[in-house]
Amino acid sequence: MDEEVNDLLMRHQIFNNPYNEDNGDGEQQTTYYEEEITTTRTMMVPKGIMVGLVEQLKFNLATVEMQESLALEEHTRLEESCKLLENLLEQVLNHLDCVILSLNSENRLVTQLNAYTIREQCLNEKISTKLKNWKVDDLSRLKKIQSKLLTILKHDAAEADDDDDDNDVKNRLNEFRSRQSNYKLALKNFKIILEIFNVEDGNEAGSLRKLKRQFDQVLMDYQHCRCILDRELMPYFIVERTQLLADCLISLGAEYDIQGNTKKLFNGLLGDVGRKIRDNEYFLVKKEHTSFSQSESEVESQ
Repeated sequence: MDEEVNDLLMRHQIFNNPYNEDNGDGEQQTTYYEEEITTTRTMMVPKGIMVGLVEQLKFNLATVEMQESLALEEHTRLEESCKLLENLLEQVLNHLDCVILSLNSENRLVTQLNAYTIREQCLNEKISTKLKNWKVDDLSRLKKIQSKLLTILKHDAAEADDDDDDNDVKNRLNEFRSRQSNYKLALKNFKIILEIFNVEDGNEAGSLRKLKRQFDQVLMDYQHCRCILDRELMPYFIVERTQLLADCLISLGAEYDIQGNTKKLFNGLLGDVGRKIRDNEYFLVKKEHTSFSQSESEVESQ
């Protein structure tokens, strides 16, 4: 049947091709259906073949729709994986920025605490030891991870801004959505036309053939774009970003293990200095109160 359909839709001319049907009196009645091909030649398509042609096209459209629906499920899964990885890497970078900012802040805070404890005489042996043991964090490893993430994410953003870059996932996804919209519209229109198509009018066969060619072109553009994304660009993106994520998390975990003792020292230092300040303030208040009481006693005795 497919060969018959393609032959009817694609060949240029048919002449004197009658379709015989029973007129109810037991006699065969010959009916001709004509399609205008040029100004001088016509194509005559039997009604029965026209009916079969329309039904076959309906079946083909239903098959295409089902196949593309299944393919879209796989595409959606891949696209969601890409988006999740991209968002996750951005959050890792944001976290890393905060960690580096926090470590720089800790170093500056310890420097100022050291100056304060000396000036206000809030030192004791314990605080002195911790201040002396404090080492400025080496941020080079963290900044290396940060730089790697920034390079990848900025590269992605730059490619996304370049509309001529066909290898960028985001550009291809934008193209895919446009192709998908065209495909859905073409499918909808084709289905409607097949439902209202007048098989009694053989002259409409040419329009049907033209519509099929247009739909096939739209479908091919859509399928090609989807296949490039699903079989090449998105799988590569997922593998590359997954490896980057794993490397970053492993490096960060190892770095945080190294910084564990420093963080413990920092937390302890804050508590010790805070308690010493409070004790000194209490001592000063008590001393002032004692001095004031002594002054009152001296005045009364006089």
